[in-house]
Amino acid sequence: MILHHYDQARHREIVAYTMHDPKVLSLQWVGVFQNWVCGYPDRALESFEEMIEAARRLAHPFNLSFALTDGAPPLTWMGMCELGVSHAEEALEIARENRLAFIEHCICPIFGGLQQSYAGDEETGYALFQRGLDFWVSVGGRLNTGLLWSELGRAAARIGKNDEAMECVDRAIEIADSSGEIWFKPESLRLKGDLLLQQQTKEHDLEPALVCYNAALALAKAQGARSWELRAAMSLAEVYQGKGEDVLAYGTLAPVYEWFTEGFNTPDLESARLLLEGLR
Repeated sequence: MILHHYDQARHREIVAYTMHDPKVLSLQWVGVFQNWVCGYPDRALESFEEMIEAARRLAHPFNLSFALTDGAPPLTWMGMCELGVSHAEEALEIARENRLAFIEHCICPIFGGLQQSYAGDEETGYALFQRGLDFWVSVGGRLNTGLLWSELGRAAARIGKNDEAMECVDRAIEIADSSGEIWFKPESLRLKGDLLLQQQTKEHDLEPALVCYNAALALAKAQGARSWELRAAMSLAEVYQGKGEDVLAYGTLAPVYEWFTEGFNTPDLESARLLLEGLR
């Protein structure tokens, strides 16, 4: 792993050429994102704090503002969106002080909007997110577009723009299939299931949502993406519970929940625990 070979005295100059410090970027992806997706939220938070500390110590404006924003989505998923909003505001100040147009007009709106949407300011969050993503697309941005379009879809659904939300999620799935960047695809499929479930009017209309949830669960299992697997299992269990199939619901969720060894104060694991208690 790159962190085993990193030496700040020897490698600190890299950030001047690439705008990214190897340690900070490795902590972001291997530490924060990978740990969260693989089911280790406490380790993800530890990595996030280490990442921000390392970025502050280097005091490189682009590197720090990028870490504060692009590295923060797992904070949102762990229920820490207020901290995410604060970090996005700090990053915006740094960007303006240092004339970092890309951070100011793209990264901060995307991830600041994401955090605000989760924090409860849905209209403002959605508008910011959309503006930032439009900028990203206009400059040919491709990295993490599955995450971005899916989360924009979630933000759209929060303000009742369900048709637009479905378009965003479908676009995320299409991009995942065409690009091979599928780490977020289980969650995209699950979000599509949620949107289909909102459209259903009769019991037989549950089938399209169940297809998406089962596909999300299968892909998450194949990837070892325990956090996505937990979310997909919860979505399935809630549908089964609504149909009166409590035994099936419990059997779907319990094995996934019981795998976890940390992060029990995070929203997903708390919700899973409460759902299981209601099914016993």
